[in-house]
Amino acid sequence: GPTASAAGMATIDDVTVTVTPPPYLGQRPRTLRNPTRVEAMSGSRVDLSVRSSAATIALETLADTTGLERRGAAFTATLSATADGFLGLVPTGGDGNAGDRRVIGLTVVEDRPPTVVIKTPGRDLHFPDGARTITVTIESTDDAALASLTLRATTVSGSGERFSFAERNIPITIVRQDANHWSATVAWRLTTLGLEPGDMVVYRAVAADHRPGKAPVESDAWIVEITAPGSVAAGGFAIDPEQNRYALSQQMVILKTERLLAGKSRLSAESFADSAAQIGVEQRRVRAEFVFMMGGEVDDGQGEEISQTDLNEVKEAEGEDELSAGRLMNAGRLALVRGIRNMSRAATLLGTDDAPGALLEERKALAEIEKAFSHSRIILRALTQRESLDPKRRLTGALDEVVNAVEVVTARPTDAKLVAMRRLLGTLTTLPAAPSRSAVSSLAESALRIDAADPGLQAIAAGLSKAAESLGRGQTAEASHELDQMAVALSSRLGAASLRALGAPAGAELRRLRGRLAEPMPTRRSP
Repeated sequence: GPTASAAGMATIDDVTVTVTPPPYLGQRPRTLRNPTRVEAMSGSRVDLSVRSSAATIALETLADTTGLERRGAAFTATLSATADGFLGLVPTGGDGNAGDRRVIGLTVVEDRPPTVVIKTPGRDLHFPDGARTITVTIESTDDAALASLTLRATTVSGSGERFSFAERNIPITIVRQDANHWSATVAWRLTTLGLEPGDMVVYRAVAADHRPGKAPVESDAWIVEITAPGSVAAGGFAIDPEQNRYALSQQMVILKTERLLAGKSRLSAESFADSAAQIGVEQRRVRAEFVFMMGGEVDDGQGEEISQTDLNEVKEAEGEDELSAGRLMNAGRLALVRGIRNMSRAATLLGTDDAPGALLEERKALAEIEKAFSHSRIILRALTQRESLDPKRRLTGALDEVVNAVEVVTARPTDAKLVAMRRLLGTLTTLPAAPSRSAVSSLAESALRIDAADPGLQAIAAGLSKAAESLGRGQTAEASHELDQMAVALSSRLGAASLRALGAPAGAELRRLRGRLAEPMPTRRSP
């Protein structure tokens, strides 16, 4: 059977670690000898082979402790790399005494999904007809290897509530710089899609790697729209806003009016009037949304469909009369009503081709809306009756009757990681001048037990393992230097964590002190 060392202590002579990546990556195994840290792709197989004079060797991980199996002259074990941690090897001699332990850090790297970007055109396009050709270029990368790259398009046709969708793959030419970097390009002829005015195409690039069971990754989606006469393009999958009842922002109405005025010289009088009238419709739509928010009512009408812009003006006027009479006092509501009136004037002026005057009213409406939505205003419906206040009770009372409130502060939860790091630093700084290799290896394991995924603690654990190796070779001076460096690194991390803790809210005593300082000094009364 195995024998102990000359000193009677079981030792670990050599450790060989073989990392076999997942089969889908197609990578060769890597073999490391006596490493202090092992990096493996998630799902890799890790094989350990340990040569030792011990009778048994225990393998400690964050999850459990198991024994290594003896095969010939070596102890072996196989495990799967699933999460950051460590491999602690604890030899035990035939007399039952444990020898110097060996700690190997384990870093597990996740196989990240690929990235895919449509570089050109890289924006939405709007054409008056489908007789166009656009050049689409795509770039995709992956940390391991790409498996596929495609360009998918969805054609949307129809109007109202009747739309048809057609999915298709667009042929592309792929250029593979290497397994990790692909690019593609295509001169896409839209005539092959048979697009008509009002139709659109939503396209995106799709890339996949070799990860089993993982969904492909899609790029941002862009659209190509064949604009219908008088239509306004909407973002994403939305069709003309005339088909969707949602309010355009007041700022957008202003922007459209400014653009109309800027291009007036290029438009005929009829086209300018039609465009101004269209903006007027949008202005009334925005106005309607704000009226509805304030409790306005829709005119019932007699048709099958109620228009969003047909408001019950009598009901609205009655509400404004209540406000002007002082029975609905609310600064936010008052500002909002003023903004609605400005919108009404702007819509009227747009209908009479007075775009400059309409722009002025639109900007006034925006200012009133911003005032209504400021932090000091209340948008909710006010009380129907004014609250009664007793003027006799205002600014009265003696300061000596004021009693400070007793604040009950719950204890903040203790940062377990910070406490553990302080404990580790305390143990590290109290080590004897010539510590044992086993004691330093235990500290490396303790560092990884605090947070095995923390890069800073991983580096500290690696430095402590290196110091343990130096002690095993009898290099006490080098080990001492390495221990000092790790103590400095750990104290720096603790200092940074303490500064972050100081940024937390002040304690109850400090808040009470600040309150006392803010209180006015009592005025002495003359006898």
